[in-house]
Amino acid sequence: VDAGGDVSVDANLRTTVDVKAFVGAVGGGITLGAAVAIVDDESDVSASIATGTSSNPTKIRKAKAVYVRAETRQEIDVLAPNVTLALAGSAAGATIVTVDLTGATKATIGDYVYLGQAAGNKVGSVAVTATGVYKADLDGWAVAAGPGTLTANVVLATINPIIQASIGLYNLIYATGYVSVRSNVEGDVNVDTYGVSIGFGGAAGASISTATLTPDID
Repeated sequence: VDAGGDVSVDANLRTTVDVKAFVGAVGGGITLGAAVAIVDDESDVSASIATGTSSNPTKIRKAKAVYVRAETRQEIDVLAPNVTLALAGSAAGATIVTVDLTGATKATIGDYVYLGQAAGNKVGSVAVTATGVYKADLDGWAVAAGPGTLTANVVLATINPIIQASIGLYNLIYATGYVSVRSNVEGDVNVDTYGVSIGFGGAAGASISTATLTPDID
């Protein structure tokens, strides 16, 4: 490749998910209600300059700049309310919300890549950047009313992506500017759960909420 301007390899994923699960149940005897919302995203995003060989390396002889950029942006909004009313018997309401965001975002320059190595040619700057931005807002709640009531709420958010920026082995790079390799992650996770049990005889309720943000950054 001989370029008078920039050489850019870009891969981008932008996802917005809005999930709402409403449940209402009214009965004269035993009444059950359940709201379930599940989001599971394992998308991979990859931008790369391909690997060459020792006898046939990948070459970019001249360029103002070389950019390899991979970016993932995911925004998840989940609302799951549940209302259960029993006029005579028992009422039980449950809400389950789970969000799992995994997958990999990778920006790479492979092995045996020669940049600016031809006589009289050069590249300006080289930047390899992988970025992941994640935002999740989860709300789950259950209300049960009756002579005997039980509510249970489970809201779980797990964000565990791989974010990787790398330059491989056996490369020759002649750059007159900077050479940078960066992996960036931003995360904003909010998890809320509410349970209300109104029982004229007996009432019980339990709520569990966890948020885990554990990106693997390389």
